[in-house]
Amino acid sequence: MRSRTRLALVLFLASLFLVPAISSCDWYGSNERTYSFSQKEYATSVGVGVQLRVIEFLDEGLGKSQDFTPGAGGWTIDPDQGASVSANGLFTATKPGSYSVKAAVPSKDECSTTVVITGAAAEIFNNGNGRAIDGGGTPPSFEVAGQTRVTEVTTYHDTASTPGLQAGTITLRGEDGKIYGPFQSTGSNGQGGDANAYWIIKPDDVILPPGRYTIIDSDPRSFAQNAQSGGVGMAWISGSPAN
Repeated sequence: MRSRTRLALVLFLASLFLVPAISSCDWYGSNERTYSFSQKEYATSVGVGVQLRVIEFLDEGLGKSQDFTPGAGGWTIDPDQGASVSANGLFTATKPGSYSVKAAVPSKDECSTTVVITGAAAEIFNNGNGRAIDGGGTPPSFEVAGQTRVTEVTTYHDTASTPGLQAGTITLRGEDGKIYGPFQSTGSNGQGGDANAYWIIKPDDVILPPGRYTIIDSDPRSFAQNAQSGGVGMAWISGSPAN
């Protein structure tokens, strides 16, 4: 129990540096449920999609949650010239700038966040959070709207339950079955000094066509997950447009 408490504290501190704070919408919807974007601000590049996540908290203590997807017409963008959001929350834009995105939730108001579009490599996917973790994460998936060069992939691991953990491999699998990798990762310490908590790859020549992809971690037993991630392994991906 003591080690789990220490791990929760470590992850809270890590979240201050690595995971943007949740953007709370400060109102209640039906059945006293609250809704928020997983990040106050997202960032990506021109022509590269970023997955927006709206979280539905199922109780006042925020102990239980699940992803929420607005229905048809449930997204609005300002400005909307050259920018769009797919039904499942994939945002893309053709011009650099700052965009305000709102998601309709079951209340009288809307939930909002900001997306910053640049011309350089930027974060494509991030489902991490600062809550206590366990291993056993299922493979996360992400989507790209255009030809995308993957510059970095990081997965997070529960070292408390897997002493002596060594950095393994990370593989990307397209919905068409095409495999990219496996790539041997480099291990990096967690904020508490836990060896090989982060596994990092920086592939040189991975260009993904538009579509959905799954991240395969070679050690699902230690792949970090919790209720807030929906049991899905925590990962971060950066990329840039591939012209």
